[in-house]
Amino acid sequence: MFTFGPTVSVWLAAAASIMLSSNNPISGIEPCQFMDVDVAGPVLVAMMFGFLGLVTLPVGTTLLGMWFVAAVIVTLVWGLRRRAEANG
Repeated sequence: MFTFGPTVSVWLAAAASIMLSSNNPISGIEPCQFMDVDVAGPVLVAMMFGFLGLVTLPVGTTLLGMWFVAAVIVTLVWGLRRRAEANG
């Protein structure tokens, strides 16, 4: 969730602005009316959270790669120990 959260925020804000017929959700100038309440501000904030993806996507991808390398090493060590016990 850490990695894709900002991206999901942008998708939800874009979907909300499309469903509310707001033409320009990023500028926040045009009102987005939902039940007689202007929700352009919260939609704009949700869109701006997308910039967090510039940090979270690379960090999350790097951490996933490190986890994968560690998982491969642990699996290889486990397999070698098992083979040594079977031959031993």
